[in-house]
Amino acid sequence: MSHADLSHKRILVVDDFNEMRRTLRRMLEGFGVKYITDAANAHDALIALTRDSFDIVFCDYNLGEGKNGQQILEEARHRHLINAQTAFIMITAEMGQDMVLGVVDYKPDDYLTKPFVAGVLRKRLDRVLQRKAVMAEIEEAMAARDHARALELCDARIAEKPRNLYELLQLKSHVLIESRQYEQARNLLAEVLAERAIPWAQFNLAKVAACSGEHPQAIELLEALIGDNPMFMEAYDWLASSYGALGEPGKAQEAMNRAVAVSPRSLTRQRELGRLAYENNDVETAGRSFRRAVSLGKESYLKSLDDYTGLARSMASSGEGVEALRVIDAARKEFKGDNGIELQTAVVESVVHQKLGQPEKAREALAVAVNDPDAAAALVPPDVTLELARGHLDRGDREGAMALLNGLLKNYNEDPAMMRRIHAVFDDYHLGAEGDALIASAAKEIADINNRGVQLVKEGKLDEAIGLFEQAAERLPRNKTVNLNAAQVLIMAMQRSSAGKGVAKRARRHLDRVSAVDPNNEKLLALMRMYHGQEKA
Repeated sequence: MSHADLSHKRILVVDDFNEMRRTLRRMLEGFGVKYITDAANAHDALIALTRDSFDIVFCDYNLGEGKNGQQILEEARHRHLINAQTAFIMITAEMGQDMVLGVVDYKPDDYLTKPFVAGVLRKRLDRVLQRKAVMAEIEEAMAARDHARALELCDARIAEKPRNLYELLQLKSHVLIESRQYEQARNLLAEVLAERAIPWAQFNLAKVAACSGEHPQAIELLEALIGDNPMFMEAYDWLASSYGALGEPGKAQEAMNRAVAVSPRSLTRQRELGRLAYENNDVETAGRSFRRAVSLGKESYLKSLDDYTGLARSMASSGEGVEALRVIDAARKEFKGDNGIELQTAVVESVVHQKLGQPEKAREALAVAVNDPDAAAALVPPDVTLELARGHLDRGDREGAMALLNGLLKNYNEDPAMMRRIHAVFDDYHLGAEGDALIASAAKEIADINNRGVQLVKEGKLDEAIGLFEQAAERLPRNKTVNLNAAQVLIMAMQRSSAGKGVAKRARRHLDRVSAVDPNNEKLLALMRMYHGQEKA
């Protein structure tokens, strides 16, 4: 087998040991590599990734103080510092189960265990680059959300009966699911499973069931998959989601608890377990999980104020009010300068004081949120805002509660689960008529914004439409329609020769907001195709 030509590849080597960097450099130079950059820590690695584009990244897992290799990978992905064509290879001397699962969770292209010789390195490189070459066009189409093109390319490759046939079939099933072609996906997966019991096919079949609303079937398939493959981590996520969809929060929590037991280094799963446990009034588990999430997030790009606020609320519910307030103070320091930090911590501080039976201090803490309930609803986790609204109603402050609920309605009017929770508040406090009026008013306000923006576009006043939608999107960052309309008018502006790179960044920001909560939204997919088309133009 001939080796891949590496002479034009740009490679980044990240390792905290100078000797290891020098050894890897010598090996790569022996393969004909001419462009090598190295970094001794995560800070330098991320600077290098920000400044330059690399074809291959070799990154050690354990980099001493600061971020580890897993955290570099997750940040590089989230900040789009690497793309589908970049080969990211993790290097590690550790082989503990929780570490290996943590690395695999973020899906590097491969990983190497120290020590290794040049022959092993060359073989792994050839294998990864060969796969990248075969998959490059397909993954590019998927990144652009051009599902029709991705499926066309998959079928062309599959027809060639290549050695990686099952990998292509897996990719095709993923595209079919992402584009909501569930029946076609089901048929494809049935054909694969008729030949052999492959875990990814069993998992994707369960996803099809869940996405089709067939949650009992999804649960049955996922439980069977986990029984045979207890380290298939994504299966636990979907299992918890299906139990939640069936209104069984206790079983959802248990599914996530099982996942965390297998892979305790997963920040997102510790966070989700904390959320589920708190909703189930299991404040002991919630506190433990949020505390672990705070610890895991210290050096992570995915660290979140929600972990601190979740921990504070859990501690207050356990009678640890003073410690809860200290956690809020720690959050203010950790996220100092972040957008909305004072507002978010003030709201949670108010909740803590409510739990401590200190209504006056609760009102003082909340003064900042009362002035801007829309911002409170947008920036504060919705379950916190709901809890706060209930606290207002318990104290007879109907006006304050309705202002907060109105903010939630305008931000989450397209989220059925959130709308059910808001309706539950109205029902529990016998506010049916007032609630209906508030819902109608919020819906009209959103409709008026969208109609006005559309009219401005029709009149050729694109800049005014951009101003209207961007202002609305900043006030209502969780509203999908407003953000999609803001993205659409910005993409239209990208067609103008005078449009700078800033316009594209602004459009991408609105698209990313919607993608984070509804990645398969049909309008989002269409706009993503338009966005990538304009980027190439």
